[in-house]
Amino acid sequence: MLKLSAIVLTLGLMLGCVDSMTQATATEKELCRQWRVSLATRSHNDTPETKASIQESYARYELSCLK
Repeated sequence: MLKLSAIVLTLGLMLGCVDSMTQATATEKELCRQWRVSLATRSHNDTPETKASIQESYARYELSCLK
């Protein structure tokens, strides 16, 4: 799962060079702002599964909102 997240993140960074969030509508920007606020926080007590899930959620956010 962690390898998949790294691949998704790398692909997102590559795609981000093509498109820019400056083209996003006000609604899209607000949705991304609210999504960022709702992302899970990390803890030293997280299980490996939880860490992978949190990493995946951050990668998805980055792919969707940090173009």
